Amino acid sequence: NHLGWRPGDRKVAVLLGVGEVTVELRRVADGEPAGTYTASSLATDEDSGDGYATVDFGAMTTPGDYYLLAPSLDLRSYPFRIADDVYDIAGAAAAKSFYYQRCNHERVLPHASDALLGFPGIGGQWVDGECHGADEAAPAGPGSADHGPLDVRGGWHDAGDYQKTLWGRGVNELLFAYEVNPDAWTDGQLNLPESGNGIPDLLDEARWELDFYVRMQRPDGHFMSSAKGRGPDT
Repeated sequence: NHLGWRPGDRKVAVLLGVGEVTVELRRVADGEPAGTYTASSLATDEDSGDGYATVDFGAMTTPGDYYLLAPSLDLRSYPFRIADDVYDIAGAAAAKSFYYQRCNHERVLPHASDALLGFPGIGGQWVDGECHGADEAAPAGPGSADHGPLDVRGGWHDAGDYQKTLWGRGVNELLFAYEVNPDAWTDGQLNLPESGNGIPDLLDEARWELDFYVRMQRPDGHFMSSAKGRGPDT
């Protein structure tokens, strides 16, 4: 776990191939030990067949930056944090990823940058032009009733390709995240073009896909399941 744990979480590290060794929890700031633990006996993982041992350091609840060190093996972990907000960066980055999957939308600065998410060390830029310009008047596929050109712009690209679907990917998860913890999501949090409208950015992003859902209903009432193209301009 390279992010870390919240103070009240169960905290377990895994050692491969060795057990019953001393493992120290050390502070990043000064390298001094903050706790000493003994790994469990070696066991075998039933799926991989690897030998492993666990180190339970859940008793440590003091916020800070730490790493684990096994002195006898000269092995250490990546640094990690213990803090109440340790997962905030993962939540914001995951939610912002949907913006970068928008179809028929130009990704430009300042929105196409994670530098404004408010986390140190996050500053990547993913600038891209608008794609699939023909989606505003797309022809129905073979076997579909001829309703003339259909407006199927918007939505998210699926799985990194040019398909857009109504298979529920993403929308359910975004809305569930808001339902279980609405206070975690705010307006302006994700640096979206819609930021500043008084609505949490998470819901703005969900609406981008839901508006596409509405456009995918044909005049006869039926819903199309997907929109496909052979390239960024088709």
